[in-house]
Amino acid sequence: MERLIKLINGKRGEMYILVAFVLILALAGALFVSEITRVFNLRQHLSDELYRAANLGVKTAMYDSYMWDSHGHLDEAAAVAAFYDYLRGHLGLNNALETRGDGGLVYRVVILDIRADKTTARLEVDAVVFAPLAFFTMFGQEWEIPIRVVSRNMALF
Repeated sequence: MERLIKLINGKRGEMYILVAFVLILALAGALFVSEITRVFNLRQHLSDELYRAANLGVKTAMYDSYMWDSHGHLDEAAAVAAFYDYLRGHLGLNNALETRGDGGLVYRVVILDIRADKTTARLEVDAVVFAPLAFFTMFGQEWEIPIRVVSRNMALF
């Protein structure tokens, strides 16, 4: 305690250095928490959108006569095409599956694997989203966010 009082009353300016250090550390912590929150929100948003795209692909590609059954019959090519059409149309992705904003790349979606099974009327998508760091751009790193969604035809009754 005595040492802290000497530090506060010191004439050499040590207290100003300590205060500046604490403020910089608090600012870096707040920016880090903000960045983590942004990434979790982005992951949730894109997971929901990829799930909607997979659902739309299954719904669009189901043969009408099998729509009532849980086993169904799916047009695989139509399901994949509807999936990509949704991504480009509703998410505003370009042909490289990127979203660009005023400052450059916002995020890029890479579809690792898309599996359509016509006998079970099921569409599985494995994707990775790459998003640049928002506040710490000087490091030149990207977030790598894995997403996996599965959609299948459900019986209506």
